[in-house]
Amino acid sequence: MAQSTNERKHQVIIDMNDFLLEYAAKKLGNKDNLAEIVFEAGKDDLKGLDDLFKDQAKAA
Repeated sequence: MAQSTNERKHQVIIDMNDFLLEYAAKKLGNKDNLAEIVFEAGKDDLKGLDDLFKDQAKAA
């Protein structure tokens, strides 16, 4: 059975979230409140994530 467009979009969001948290763990260490740190940094705009990771927006 083929996935609906909404199911595909949902899966993409999950994949992006997983990548972001894995990347954050590599850059910041595996912390109990890592998701909260990432959320707070990026809740207003993506520049907050740039400032958090200090990677000039380049994934390592």
